[in-house]
Amino acid sequence: MVVDLLRATTTIATLFEAGLRDLLAV
Repeated sequence: MVVDLLRATTTIATLFEAGLRDLLAV
């Protein structure tokens, strides 16, 4: 359960970082 939460947090953080990079790239 804790692992699932950690994975979800990591995935969201990765997507968020990718989104920021896309915004900064533009």
